[in-house]
Amino acid sequence: MEDIDHTRTRTKRPRINGICERFHKTLLNEFYRVAFRQTIDRDVAALQADLDRFVDEYNQRRSHQGRWCYGKTPMQTFLDALSTALEKPIPDGQERVSTPPVAEGARGASGAACQAES
Repeated sequence: MEDIDHTRTRTKRPRINGICERFHKTLLNEFYRVAFRQTIDRDVAALQADLDRFVDEYNQRRSHQGRWCYGKTPMQTFLDALSTALEKPIPDGQERVSTPPVAEGARGASGAACQAES
C-alpha cells in the first residue's frame, strides 16, 4: 500500500513498542474497565461511539506528560512538529503525501485554529 513497508513487533515489548504498549494500558485501565462497570452497551456501535469519545478526549483535550508532549495534547505536539516534518527533504523518487486532515477545533501552540486541507 503506497510503497510503505508494514512491520510487526512482538507484543509486550515496551523497549521496542513502548508508546503503543502504554496507550493499550491506558485504554484498558481508563476506558474499558470503567466503561464495562458503568454502562451496558446494547451493541458494538454504542461501544465504538464511547471509544471514539475517549480517544478524542485523549488526543485533543487531555494534556500529556510523555516524552515529547511536555504538558501539551498529542494533537498540539503533532501540529507543532508538522512544519518541521514538512521541511525535511524527501529522498529521490519519492513523493510527499498530503498532510492529514486535522480535527475541527484542533489548535497548535500558537493558539490558531488549524483547518483541514480541501
